[in-house]
Amino acid sequence: MSTMTRSTRALLFGLAMSLAATTSYGQDASDEPLFEQLRQAVKSRVFNVGVVVQTVGDLVWDRSNTAGNNGFSIATTRLKVNGELDFGLAYLVQTDFVQTRSIIDAKLSYRITDNLTFDAGLFKAPFSAEQLIPAPSIDFVNRSQVVSALSPGRQVGIGLRGTASNGVFSYALGAFNGNGRSPLGNDNGKLMFAARVVATPNVSDGSFEIGVNVAQSEDDTGAFEGDRLLFGADVRRSWDRWLVSAEAIYSDLDPVVGESRQPFGFHATVGYMLDPGRHQILARFDSFDTDTGAGDSNFLVLGYNFWPSQAFEFQANYLIPVHDGADFGDQQLLLNFQVAF
Repeated sequence: MSTMTRSTRALLFGLAMSLAATTSYGQDASDEPLFEQLRQAVKSRVFNVGVVVQTVGDLVWDRSNTAGNNGFSIATTRLKVNGELDFGLAYLVQTDFVQTRSIIDAKLSYRITDNLTFDAGLFKAPFSAEQLIPAPSIDFVNRSQVVSALSPGRQVGIGLRGTASNGVFSYALGAFNGNGRSPLGNDNGKLMFAARVVATPNVSDGSFEIGVNVAQSEDDTGAFEGDRLLFGADVRRSWDRWLVSAEAIYSDLDPVVGESRQPFGFHATVGYMLDPGRHQILARFDSFDTDTGAGDSNFLVLGYNFWPSQAFEFQANYLIPVHDGADFGDQQLLLNFQVAF
């Protein structure tokens, strides 16, 4: 049993609370001359360089029921290069040096019209609002259980994306190998298809987005062999200092051998900006059922985000299990120290 000592708990809570108590006495985000120099040096329409580095602390009071070890890790070290060229062509290459397969995006795009673009290469399949949000911009340290478990994520294939003439509706669809980021080609000769439609109704303040998505594949990955069908829906509304969002994903898994399963999960979030652009508090209910007889895995996630500058962010998440059999020792503290530009 790996149990965190009392002094370690006090130190880590003190670190989190001292950062949470930090006020905006520093330089205003709109007056950062060094950041503006950086932007001018590496950002242009034809050539952009982006960097993301995340150091994450993962701490559980009693680790005996939770996988992993207490401590810190470099969760992400990314380098992105992208830009636009003549004749409607664009490119994107992104690496993550922490991962074994370091290439996580490699995409060529062709703008057919102002409202229609063709993509080819390695990129995120059009499924799940939270999955499609870039890693440096998600609301919490980690994505929700259901999104991490069921969304297709990055795939190799082709796609079309566009916007209706009224600007209210957008869509994306694609055909992919269905075996993730593998550079070795398709593993079974059958394709995965995914599609997403998003409505962004006009509102007098803030933003409003409603999305639905579907994906289908015949898998032969070793981990699962059979037919996979995914449905998902999401909504996100922000106004004044408030944020409300929710997403649900349902899966129908029909294996070649064994019984069918219908994993299902959802998450619902409410957030409030204490100081616009600086401090944000959030709460999320995160639920996932693998349909294996183990029951639901439910968490209440309390979050705090702090942006000391345009390039830096600190996140603190406290996860409280609310499913049967959970106790105080299973509660978890996640910390994220991030630079992204």
